[in-house]
This record gives sequence, C-alpha cells and structure tokens, in this order.
Amino acid sequence: IYPSACRGADFFQAESSTGRLSIREDMSIGIGRHRLQAGLSLARAQVDTRSQFFGDGMFVYGADGATVPDFALVNVQGLASGEASTELGVFVEDRWSISDGLTLTLGLRYDVETNGSNQDYVSDLAGSLPFVPTQERPADVNNVAPRFGFSWTPVMDRPLVVRGGAGVYYGTSSLWYGGLEVQGNLNAFIPAPGVSRVEDLPVDPATIAVDSRNVMGEEWEAVRTVQGSMGLDWGPAPGWTVTVEGVASSSANLPIQRQVNGNGFNRLYPGYGNFFQLLSAGSARSRLVTLGVRRQAGTSFVDAHYTLSKSEATNDLWFQSIT
Repeated sequence: IYPSACRGADFFQAESSTGRLSIREDMSIGIGRHRLQAGLSLARAQVDTRSQFFGDGMFVYGADGATVPDFALVNVQGLASGEASTELGVFVEDRWSISDGLTLTLGLRYDVETNGSNQDYVSDLAGSLPFVPTQERPADVNNVAPRFGFSWTPVMDRPLVVRGGAGVYYGTSSLWYGGLEVQGNLNAFIPAPGVSRVEDLPVDPATIAVDSRNVMGEEWEAVRTVQGSMGLDWGPAPGWTVTVEGVASSSANLPIQRQVNGNGFNRLYPGYGNFFQLLSAGSARSRLVTLGVRRQAGTSFVDAHYTLSKSEATNDLWFQSIT
C-alpha cells in the first residue's frame, strides 16, 4: 500500500571492550598409584559497552517520488554501561592407576561469580511493568561440577585402548547482558516539516515510543553443559592408528531473548518501544561420531577424519527474539 524507502546509517551500532586480570595456581603430588591435583583461579573482568539505535538518523519515505521523508527516527540517548565481576574457581582431581592397564580419573570443580547476573541492580521500572523484577536477583552459587574418566588397555601387548568419561561444565555469564538493562535507548520521532496531522502518516507515532529497554529475568543461571564420551584407539599394523569416538552433550541455561511489548502497531504497553526480556532458559544438545585414520611414516604422517553429527538448539543467536 505504501511503497517506501529508508535512508540513514546502520540501524544498530555498538562497541564493547573487555578487560580481564587473572591469577591461577595448580599443584600436584604423587602418592603411590595416585596423582592428586588441586587448583585455584581468580579473575576480575570489566566490560564497557556503548550502543545506539538510529545513531545518524533513519529517514522514512512513505511514497515513491517523495522529496521529503514522512518522518525520521533519531537516537538522543544511547546505552553506556560498565559492569564488573569477580570469578572464582577451585578444583580437585585424583588420577588413580588401579593397574598397569586401567586408570580412573575423578574430579570436582566449583565456580562462582560475584556479579554474573547483575544481581545488585533493580530497574527504575520495577513495579510498573509485570515482567520487570522488583527485587535483586539471587546469586548463582550452585555450580558444582563433577568429572569422571577412564582409560583401559584390555591386553597389555595389544595396541588397543578404550577410553571414556563424563562431566559437568559451567560457563561464565557475559557482563554485557547486565549492562543492557541499566539504561534504555531514547529515540526521537520527528515528523516532516509542514506535517500538521501526524495521524495521516503511514505509521502511528504512538507505536514508536521514545523509550526502548532490556531486562533480565528474575533468575539468571550460568550455562551448564553435561557431556559424555566413549572411544577407542587401535593400531592394526605398525605406523597405523584407527580412532573411533562418540560424544554426546546437553546444555541448559543458554541466553534467549523475548520481545514482551509487541511489535509495530501492536504495543502491549503504550509509552514503551521494543522491550526485550533476557532469560537463561535456552537449551541445546549435540551428538557426534568420529572415525579417524592416521598413518605415521618417520617424521611425516597423514591424518584423515570423518565426523557425523547432529545439533539442535532453541535458537542460534541469543538476540533472535522469540515470543
């Protein structure tokens, strides 16, 4: 109905810088058939982010041949935030050689962040919109990760090794998420010169609110992945190695984004523009099998692998909004 064109700079512009300072200490000691290990890591991360929508203006023409745009959208306040967090990780592990052909590995790791979920922040919109948390988020402190592995040589004089393991792994939260909800983007809606009836424009200005916000869910948890593997290495002849391995993994608490204020002309809460809710509610899983053949000849080798895999996720990019 309205042939149109838009002219202006990029719709969204952003830049982010991360500073990180970390220290780590690992220790190990052998006691009989046991190799005991322990470690401690401490890191301080700082993320500074700036972004804006319509930074240089977006000018919208509602009809072909028009020399003056019907209206413009110009950013008057972008997002500028600085978030910091301290990350602590500790682990213990026992590598136990039960016999010459069997080794077990048992481990336990714990990770925690002081500001992984922007937990000290309560939005100024708390109480005015139903999806905005009204109190500080609890810290995610239950990140206990056990590990198990084994390596078994059934017959010592045969070139065959069976190996496998399973474990839980936690990732750190991106401080950029917390920075998104600290400050909203403010956009100006500017009708064309001489327009006296904005209701005659091909867009309802009431649906283009000046205030666009982001908010994290009431709870936020670090990404957790459970992974298991099983494989074998076989040497059918001198210089040849055949490897078969299967890996399965499942991840939870992946970040996803929901648009909770409708789109365009269907704003659920007038006075606000795009309002995104970030949730640690996504999931993913992957299964793969790999077959490899390696030929070693002196200092040279040829290595060929084939992998068959299938992966599924709630969404590939967290900023692809869902409803």
